[in-house]
Parts: sequence; C-alpha cells; structure tokens
Amino acid sequence: CNTYFTVMTEESVVRWEVENVSELNKVMRMSPITFLADLPWHLAVRKQSKSGESHFTCCLYCNEESDCDLWRVQHERTLGLINREDPNKSVWDKMKTKWYEKGDDVSGKYLMEFADLMDESLGFIKDDKVIDEVPIAIKKVEGVRKAQTYNFKEPSIGWDNVILNIE
Repeated sequence: CNTYFTVMTEESVVRWEVENVSELNKVMRMSPITFLADLPWHLAVRKQSKSGESHFTCCLYCNEESDCDLWRVQHERTLGLINREDPNKSVWDKMKTKWYEKGDDVSGKYLMEFADLMDESLGFIKDDKVIDEVPIAIKKVEGVRKAQTYNFKEPSIGWDNVILNIE
C-alpha cells in the first residue's frame, strides 16, 4: 500500500430511498456504493435503542473493504432525513471537517425517534420508505492514488512503434 496525497474539493450527494423501514432492527442495512474522490462511500441505517427509546440511526462509511489502512479523508458531511411533504422540515445533522480513517468508529447519528419516523402524518415515511440524503464535500485525501484513465482511441506518446510478439 503506497501513500499518496491529494488536495481537492469534490462534492456530491449520496441519496438513498430506504425500503421496508418497519423491518429495521439493530443490524445495519447498507446502501448501494457511490464513488467520490475515487473512494467507495455508502450509508448504513438501523433501528437502535437507547434509554428505552428506539431511534432511526444513519451512518456514513467510506472504503471499509480496503486492505490498506494508510489512508484518510478530510471531509464535511451533513446527514439528512428528508421530509416528503415539506422539505423545510427535513432533519439535518451537519458535521464540520473530519478526518475519516479505516476502522473509525462511526457510531451514527440518531436522526429521529423511530415512532415519530413511522408516523406518516409527520411526512418522513411513505409506503414504508424514507429518504436519506448526505451532501459530502471532500477537502483532502491521503493514501489513495487517483485512478488513471486511458484513451485507447488516440496513440500514446512513445508507444506508437511497439510490436507485441506472443509465442
């Protein structure tokens, strides 16, 4: 695992419509992966209990499958639970710049009491589905090399007179 350093500002929004919310339990349910700054990001949700109350919890994870632990990402993110009836009533939790490293204990954020989430009159759930949205702004990446891209339609410099001999 080689160490690389990149300063950048790259922004995106990870948006996930979570289905079968009524079936959530303490086991994390993972969103599909979204790539940002050449790293795989995904959301995880679960129903979590604290002090006798059940809460809807959302977490953001990055690059959990990597064998390398010499990387980290400086970013800002805002966890959001979208109100379908009135977007101004959506629930947001902003986190300023943070270094995310492999193995970080991302315990998640209690976004709402589960009973309130399940109350359709509040506007968050419809047809047993909720929408999580997380705007992410990447500030700096260390330990991850930017993926190289190749254009095979144009000749590469220095490779136009090469013969490949296969025996």
